[in-house]
Amino acid sequence: MAWLRHGVPWGTTSEARELDQRALLELGLPGLLLMETAGGQAADIIHAEWRGACEAQTPATLPLPRVAILCGGGNNGGDGFVVARRLLDRARVECLVASDPGDAPPDAAVMRRAASACGVPVHDVRAQGTLERDAGIAWLKQADIVIDAVLGTGARLPVGRGALVLLEALAACVRLSSGIGAGARTQYVVALDLPSGGCGDTGQVDRLTPSCGLTVTFGMAKVGLGMAPLAGKTGRVEVADLGLPKAFRTPSAVERDGKKLP
Repeated sequence: MAWLRHGVPWGTTSEARELDQRALLELGLPGLLLMETAGGQAADIIHAEWRGACEAQTPATLPLPRVAILCGGGNNGGDGFVVARRLLDRARVECLVASDPGDAPPDAAVMRRAASACGVPVHDVRAQGTLERDAGIAWLKQADIVIDAVLGTGARLPVGRGALVLLEALAACVRLSSGIGAGARTQYVVALDLPSGGCGDTGQVDRLTPSCGLTVTFGMAKVGLGMAPLAGKTGRVEVADLGLPKAFRTPSAVERDGKKLP
């Protein structure tokens, strides 16, 4: 299982999945609850980042950021829909997709329906020349914050199908910025779990893996986030707490600050 470095849990993608399974089997916590917790934590981290940047520039008022969330067809997309719903009262949020609702895993499908029911606009950007695609691309171009929720730890390279459509749109439309609120002509990209197309075990990347200012990873930091070339695309890494105690997340023999403990 995971090991600790500077108080932060790190592990492989298989260890992260094992943690989810243990939460289900040993604690009785369903995947839907873990997804809700992860997305809620990510939404709070992202909003705090925006609030801190804007308070430094304009302390009197906090403008509502324009947020575009690219939601893939799997569970990483489900996390994105949770973030959309949880930011809805604190931002102007719209989602871009390139998949059908019925193709998603059960938990992700629930979160997509919930976001839509709460009034989050969802644009399918697959069909060229349609009003729906045009509206989604226009929103992506003008967003202050772009959230990459396309692919998670289960991604296989090279990127294909709907994920390819979303990542190509991101690459074509987004003017990357290293700092949030850095200016009206730049955008801040945040990855959920890891930048899409990156490998959480080896640090390999796809040609379309975006460069991000912040990566909010779930439960534990994946070891690939600290390896080149992926490490050069993550920006700052924050670990979203899934509500599991440290004693549950780590074994009796852990590594702290690079040293093995008995």
